Amino acid sequence: MAGDTKMNDRRFADTGGEPPDQDLKTRVAWLYHMEDMTQEAIAERLGLTRIRVVKLLAQCRRDGTVQIRVTGKLSECAALERDLETKFSIGEAIVIPTPDDASKISSLIGLRLGALVDTLLHDKMTVSMGWGATLRASLDAMTARPLKDFTVVSLLGGLTRASGLNPSEMAWRFADLFGGECYMLAAPVYAPDEQTRAALFAHKGLAEVRERARSADLSIVSVGDFSPQSTIFRYHMLERADLEGLTKAGAVCDVLCHFIDRDGQLIDHPANRRAMAITPAELVKSPKLILASGGPHKIEGMVAMMKISKPAYVVTDSDTARGMLASQ
Repeated sequence: MAGDTKMNDRRFADTGGEPPDQDLKTRVAWLYHMEDMTQEAIAERLGLTRIRVVKLLAQCRRDGTVQIRVTGKLSECAALERDLETKFSIGEAIVIPTPDDASKISSLIGLRLGALVDTLLHDKMTVSMGWGATLRASLDAMTARPLKDFTVVSLLGGLTRASGLNPSEMAWRFADLFGGECYMLAAPVYAPDEQTRAALFAHKGLAEVRERARSADLSIVSVGDFSPQSTIFRYHMLERADLEGLTKAGAVCDVLCHFIDRDGQLIDHPANRRAMAITPAELVKSPKLILASGGPHKIEGMVAMMKISKPAYVVTDSDTARGMLASQ
C-alpha cells in the first residue's frame, strides 16, 4: 500500500517549472506540518527537488494554505492586556509583541484579528467591516466555511481606483469566505459636496445598506493614519489643502474616513460632511465593536476612540499599548 501511494505521488514530480496547483501545495503542507516529514523526505516522496519543497512551503504561508497560530502568551503582553482593560474599560484586550520590522505591524495585528474574528462568527449573523491594511490581513487568518444567513456590510463607500484596500472589495472577500451575502455602499468614499451625500443616502438601496450597517451584530474597524502617506491622501481622495485644514482643526486620525480630534469628536470640516460612511457616533453603538490598529502614529487615534467607545475587543501591539497607557 505504501509503495502504491508513493508511486501515485510521483504525478506531482517537477515537469519543467509549471506553477504548482493547489493539490501539490496542500500535499506538501500536510506532509510537513501534519506528518512531520522532513523536506528531504517530502522531496523524495513526491519526486521534487528540496528547493522546490522549500518554495512551496513558503508559498503556503503567504497565500493562507497554512496558517500558524502561536497560542502561548508573553507575560509582558498579558500584563499590558490587563492594564488596557482596566484603564479603558475594554471587554478584552489582545496585545501582540511589536515586531522589529515596523512595516509588519499591520499585517501581524491583522492576522491576530482574523484569528479572533474566526471564533466569533456563526450562522444568522451580520458583520459590518471598515477597511485598511490591518483588516485586509485579517482575512488571511480566517477559515473559509459555509455559514447560514451570514451577511457582511461595508461601512463606507468604495474607491474609484482599483486597490487591494478597496472597502467594497474587502467586504466582498470577507462574505465570500463564508458563502454569505455582501451589502456595499455603491458610492465613492467622498461625495463631491454635502448635498450630494444627502441625496445618495436618501436612495432606497443605500439607505438599506446604511441601516444594515447600523444594526450589525459585530463591527470591525481600524484607526486610519493621519499623515501625507495615508491611503486617503496617497490616493488623492482628499487634497493636500484638506490635510492642512484638518491638521489646523486638531485632527489626530480618521475612523471610516471621518476625522476626529484627541477627544474623539468630529472635526468641523467639509470632508466630514462629504464622507459616504457610517459616522463614529453611529459606529460606537454597535453591540460588539472590535478595534484593531497599531504603530506609533496610531496611539493618539486609539486613545481618542477609547474616549467615545467601550470596544468589546481591542487588538494592538505592545509598543502601542504602552503608548496608550502613558496617555492622559
